[in-house]
Amino acid sequence: MNNLSASKLEVGPVPLYHQLEQDLKARIASGEYAAGSMLPTEEQIGQAYGVSRITVRRALETLDVQGLIRRRRGVGSFVASPSSPVHAVHLTGSLDAFLLTASELEPIFVSLDQRLAPEDVLAEFGLEPGGKLLRLEVVSRTREGPTAHSEFFFTPALIGKFAAEDIVGSEPIVRIVERKLGVRLGRASQTITPDKATGRTADFLGIVEGTPVLYAQRNYYTTTGELVEIARQRYHPERYRYEVELKAGLHSV
Repeated sequence: MNNLSASKLEVGPVPLYHQLEQDLKARIASGEYAAGSMLPTEEQIGQAYGVSRITVRRALETLDVQGLIRRRRGVGSFVASPSSPVHAVHLTGSLDAFLLTASELEPIFVSLDQRLAPEDVLAEFGLEPGGKLLRLEVVSRTREGPTAHSEFFFTPALIGKFAAEDIVGSEPIVRIVERKLGVRLGRASQTITPDKATGRTADFLGIVEGTPVLYAQRNYYTTTGELVEIARQRYHPERYRYEVELKAGLHSV
């Protein structure tokens, strides 16, 4: 394993985990960490950069989602091979345009409570395992019927400020969050993967348990880089599709 020599990260508008992610990404791209090699442990990385293990975990999870590393529970993190079976395509678009299309889905309230959150969600928010977050569950509909089964986890700052009565019409949930917290969205990251409907999702969408569905996770960040919402949604296979239009640039051949 390579010895990790790193400078301390700077506290500022750019989140520490994002700074760490970018630095590790540059080290991988330069070949300092070769394909298949094992990265230093979370503890070693944290000590080298002067950050908490939670910050390290968030940075590594982002690199994992991007397909740059592979994490093995109980073993460690490894630089992904170029021949990795997981191929990721990264596209950039307008958040406002996306939310405009999302407003075509009408959210039907299911539940809202403060409950124990999954460890990976807590890590995204920089919280220790075993913590509770405000969780919202809705089913989104179009004229054709139920289209998506969704759960939303919110920043602890929203506890006590969000109620079921706030869900009115087809306004995107994250727009409500913006108003309640008095913040503006700066960006969102989305990962789409295949999944199978569990019993609960199958019941809400009116499909057979085990039916293949499209699973999307979206993380919403403010203009200052603060994570405020994680949306996890499973879509009806016959009522939702994801389309991307690709246009040639001026220098394309």
